[in-house]
Amino acid sequence: MVAYRPPQLGANDTLSAETLEHKLIKPFHARLSRLEDSQAGADAAVKRLTEDGLRRIDQLILPTLANVQALASNIGAMLTAPSRSELTVGIGAKTVIVTEPERYAFAPTGWVVIRAIADPSAVMVASVDLYLRDSGQMQITAVSAAGAGTFDAWTISPSPPPILNHEARADNPHRVTADQVGAYAKAAVDAALEARLNVAAADALYPRLDGVNAGPLSGFANLIVNGGFGINQRDFAGGMLAAGEYGNDRFRAGADGAEFDVADGIVTLAGGSLIQTIEDPGLAGKTVTVDVDDPSADLGIDIGGATGVIAAGAGRRGVQIAVPSGLTDLDVEIAGTGASFSRLQLREGGAITAFETRPPAVEEMLCHRYFAAGVSFSHSAMADGAGQTAPFYAIPRAPVPMRVKPAVVAHNVYNSSNVSPGSFVVLASFRDGAMITVASSGAGRTFWFGTVDYDAEF
Repeated sequence: MVAYRPPQLGANDTLSAETLEHKLIKPFHARLSRLEDSQAGADAAVKRLTEDGLRRIDQLILPTLANVQALASNIGAMLTAPSRSELTVGIGAKTVIVTEPERYAFAPTGWVVIRAIADPSAVMVASVDLYLRDSGQMQITAVSAAGAGTFDAWTISPSPPPILNHEARADNPHRVTADQVGAYAKAAVDAALEARLNVAAADALYPRLDGVNAGPLSGFANLIVNGGFGINQRDFAGGMLAAGEYGNDRFRAGADGAEFDVADGIVTLAGGSLIQTIEDPGLAGKTVTVDVDDPSADLGIDIGGATGVIAAGAGRRGVQIAVPSGLTDLDVEIAGTGASFSRLQLREGGAITAFETRPPAVEEMLCHRYFAAGVSFSHSAMADGAGQTAPFYAIPRAPVPMRVKPAVVAHNVYNSSNVSPGSFVVLASFRDGAMITVASSGAGRTFWFGTVDYDAEF
């Protein structure tokens, strides 16, 4: 490369236009022209190199990639294969013939899974002892098997070696054996469960544990309210009830009446039947289970005409009933003669389960939806004279909103002044209570307080 020499001005040169062009501008033009020629040459060289590299990729790399993709697509054919050999599921030595033409590409691993095409649950895990590609003959030794039967169509696929020695498993670092933790056969486990559930006789073999909680897990799977018979707002002392008359909360006598008493949670039904109406549970067409503890005699159960019997016996006993279609509110009737039992329960599904106990406050709140005894009130005002009823209004509030507008079935006035308690009048009722009044007995200040009972039962 020629070294660049800057232009020189002599001592006698003048800065005329001709001198500037000759001495300064022309040398610069020449230098720039040479640089532009060099750049064009470099660009052309880069272009040639790029084109040559792309040609090399097309010639070498792309064909190699295509070969790899083709090889990958054939891996499945190398590792799996069909067989039409007739085999019986079981352990031991067996001969399998791989079908043609798959046998030529098939490369079995040391262990294989052989699964029946007609029944995928019929399967064997086997070691491969010999494979003859030309004939497709494969000698195997099955070490484990599941299912049963004889089949003539199989799928062979690779398998990891089975771990037959549990003590040597990688996920058993302490080398625990079955004998150390207690090994039980399935039959022994089933027998233990049956014994725990008090299933000892044929008449007690009900379907169990198909839904341990056959309903919500929130405490309201049991649709019977006051199933323990512990809430007794009417102070029923036991004895005879006429048809339709209520005793302990939520339970009324059936068409033939009922004679029963409750002591320490045990109900003794001397005769007749008890009915509880379950408010629109949405169970029409479904199966429910009614169960109790320790029935001393058979108990008849009737739900809308569908009947069953809870057989006498110790422990938790029950019966399944299919609820008739078209029912909304369910009349659950339990009948017996000289029968004692405790803890009545009804749940959706076919499981006999332990009695579901709710907190007493919650159980009482559920009862109050249908009957509330002793709802208190008080009121005072000024009267202009005797016989005045306004503004002597009291509104005793029900503990919870009731099923329907309740009837005021009883009232007690414990203290009063200048009123006539016998003139008690219900002006209106609401789902959460009623408006009541009495007449004044004279002019001046009036005062009264007491309680009322609300009834919204069926």
